[in-house]
Amino acid sequence: MAEVLGIGDYLTIAGYFLLVLAVGLWSSCRPHRDSAAGYFLAGKDMHWIPVGCSIFASNVGAPMFIGLAGAAAASGFAVTIFEWHVSIMACKDNIGASHYYISSRS
Repeated sequence: MAEVLGIGDYLTIAGYFLLVLAVGLWSSCRPHRDSAAGYFLAGKDMHWIPVGCSIFASNVGAPMFIGLAGAAAASGFAVTIFEWHVSIMACKDNIGASHYYISSRS
């Protein structure tokens, strides 16, 4: 079995980088980037779904899939459940903080 990348592989990689570049350019041209609040809070005009996905993706990543699996294999104890508890607590905290976010909107 030859381990050589084909034309489809190269096209997939190039398409991915072009998509990331396009999203970056599109987001840099959006309004509300003239202040720190506009930059970091997206002008307080973002739907909750991308915010929630961002919080979840920040917590669940390579350490969960690689590091915790290695720790479980070494110790014989599945430690992934602790990370899921953190995700649940982060959701609860964000629901609690949403009151502050909604009340601060002008």
